[in-house]
Amino acid sequence: MNVNSVVRRLRRPYTAFCAAVIVLWLIAWLASFHNIYGWLVDDEDTFYRFQNYALGGRHLVDIQWFHAYMWFLMLPQLLFHFSIPSHVAPRAFLATGQFRALILYTIFLHAIVLALIARFLAQLCSNRVVCGAAFVLIATSPTLALYAPLLDSRYLSLLAALPALTMMLQEARRGFVGDKRSQRAFFACGFLLGLAEDIHYECLYLTVPFAIVFWLGALIRGRDSRRLAALFAAGLCAWVVPVQILSLFFHPFSQSYIGTLLNQYSIQIPPYTRQQNVSTWFNLFVSEMGYPMMAAALGGFIILAFRRLRPQYVQGFDAAIVLATSALFSGYLFESLTHPFYRMAFCYQFFYALAACIFIERITQRISRSLFPKMAVAAAFFVAVAFIPSLVRTPPVFAAHQGFGAAVNSAYNEARHGQVYFIDLFDGDAVPQAIIDREQFDDLDRSDYLVTYFPLTFHFKYPDIFALLQSIKPAARYPTLWCTQEMWAQAPTFYGTRNWTEEPENCEARVYRVADIRRALHRPSLVVTGVQSDSRAMAAMDVKRVFAKRRPSDAWYGLEMWKIYWDLWVSSDSPGPHWIDVEFSKPAKLSRVILVPPDFRVPPDFLWYGRTRVSDIAIDALRAGANPKRVWARHGLENSVIIDAKFSPVFASGVRLLLWQSPGPNQRVGLKYVDFPEYRIVTRWKNLDAPGKPGPGR
Repeated sequence: MNVNSVVRRLRRPYTAFCAAVIVLWLIAWLASFHNIYGWLVDDEDTFYRFQNYALGGRHLVDIQWFHAYMWFLMLPQLLFHFSIPSHVAPRAFLATGQFRALILYTIFLHAIVLALIARFLAQLCSNRVVCGAAFVLIATSPTLALYAPLLDSRYLSLLAALPALTMMLQEARRGFVGDKRSQRAFFACGFLLGLAEDIHYECLYLTVPFAIVFWLGALIRGRDSRRLAALFAAGLCAWVVPVQILSLFFHPFSQSYIGTLLNQYSIQIPPYTRQQNVSTWFNLFVSEMGYPMMAAALGGFIILAFRRLRPQYVQGFDAAIVLATSALFSGYLFESLTHPFYRMAFCYQFFYALAACIFIERITQRISRSLFPKMAVAAAFFVAVAFIPSLVRTPPVFAAHQGFGAAVNSAYNEARHGQVYFIDLFDGDAVPQAIIDREQFDDLDRSDYLVTYFPLTFHFKYPDIFALLQSIKPAARYPTLWCTQEMWAQAPTFYGTRNWTEEPENCEARVYRVADIRRALHRPSLVVTGVQSDSRAMAAMDVKRVFAKRRPSDAWYGLEMWKIYWDLWVSSDSPGPHWIDVEFSKPAKLSRVILVPPDFRVPPDFLWYGRTRVSDIAIDALRAGANPKRVWARHGLENSVIIDAKFSPVFASGVRLLLWQSPGPNQRVGLKYVDFPEYRIVTRWKNLDAPGKPGPGR
């Protein structure tokens, strides 16, 4: 395509409009890119693969997954090692600039995907106003905002899939004539769909139903469709067979290209009943799309289903493909009993958005014949349809992508005379900036800054640091993707039955001044003379551990504490309430208690599997010669990652913690750590052994 051809195309209103939307979309990402440092969860694995490929040689083929992803999409990075000036940050550290260059490159790839979507919509619908409105819905969707800067993006498979689907629709318009052009086109379509699946296997949720519906229709309509279908299958095999043979050269079948793909499905264990699955899917759609868009999309599908309602700008064959493909996909959702929303439904937004805009156009045509009232009604309908996804859901996702990077930039900007360190996602990184043991934390200089992000190991490795940081005001705090509903809709069961959208301690990236931490450690002393409880599950779970200062000396995966049998107090299985009494050497003025419950991820063989947290807590102040005084109580705490009890100041010679478990067969409760943030706790008993390695208590 020469320059003059491009200029002529851009003069077309629809092309110019879509190009302008894509440019604005890119400007928004580029303007905020200084704060985009990656998600660093799935992205880190992809980056490690990329680093292996950068070594060259057999690494270019000796990976059973992401073949096409690396060979094609990452080739520029592989050859030229692009880098962007960046602060050093986990996980890439010294390669942070290269990692962020990959993210920027990925954003531009998504801009190409948007251009392909615009072309695909134009094949399904000849009304360019309807196509333009649908394109705006897709470009501003929270799904695209979630994946646009992610290396492990499902959308990248559409770089090969959409040209194939578009060519298939174009050839269908020619009537499946079977000439050389059609033969070459369908062979190329099969090859591209094989390539698309190898970029990311989840495009199969679109391409398989689309191909089934397309060829069923073709076999009915076209006299040469059998030969064309055979060429399509040959094109598919032209990609799949050589890649499988190459993969078998390095791996057994179970670990080969096709074996790995089959394993993706065989390992799925349905965690829901059919009723739960349907209910959850409905709730996800409501959360993602909102009732107005759901109603409009459903109305659009109904219009496409009936010939007398269907507008002339949508051909019957295209309408049948949209309807039947969506029906097959929906049937699979109900049958598979699984609901990772974005992992499956991301590629069906073309159809939802197009159907919604067709509904708007049909309704406004019937409301008024005058142009301006019609435009006003259409605009009002469009805003109502776009309100939830485009105006409510997308901005928080866009901002959340910048959360970790904003924390990194803030820390480096503030630490003019110190260093920046990271805890806790980066626990396994053996580099100077990653804090992986207590000694490193204690050795931080007052001029240093500490960044926390995704603090999973706080729950079992550093519960005392977790409680300490809870009592300190961060120098800066930013919501990340873990604070968004969109991320949790993608993997609703991966991190347990709850998400972190209402847990800022978990979902935010935070920056702390070490000077503030040191200041908090120099609080008045509070001598604890004794701790008693009503019971304990076993001798290793002594109640005194709720005041133990943890000193792990290794990364989390190298410690026995990963089993979480130790380093916490667990009660017996008797009915609640269970209680803990804490006695002070002399009365103290209290107004706050911080409690760290156990980690919510409990292995199946654990003593209290399935009953991972207390549900109700009450705190009584103990006073010499007087009845205990109830100072704080809360219900429904089983999903709380940390419990910060604040109450009116009271003088007490001790406290009683009353803990209940929600009704059920197992009535055990437990705690990891108890802190009185106004004081530095001093205990009157021998040191407790820290798990994994003996160490001093507090």
